Amino acid sequence: MIVIIVLLSLIEQLICGQPFSGLPFSKMPRGYKKSNRQSWSEESMRSAVEAVLSKEMGYLKASQTFCLAQKTLEPSVKKARESGSVA
Repeated sequence: MIVIIVLLSLIEQLICGQPFSGLPFSKMPRGYKKSNRQSWSEESMRSAVEAVLSKEMGYLKASQTFCLAQKTLEPSVKKARESGSVA
């Protein structure tokens, strides 16, 4: 079971282009790592917003497909809906 969790974590990190951050069940960090905030591109955000607005995908599926945080995607979609265009 633990092997499956580790493999799924590694696959997700590879798909989203994130560096390997260690095992998901380790207790203490071996060293503090720099945050990878806003590791998404503007193009992936634009594509995700378009997919949600056109109702091709929901928030969760779009965030997983385009490697974005769902909480990051939601305000962008809301802003695009209010302005009437894709942000």
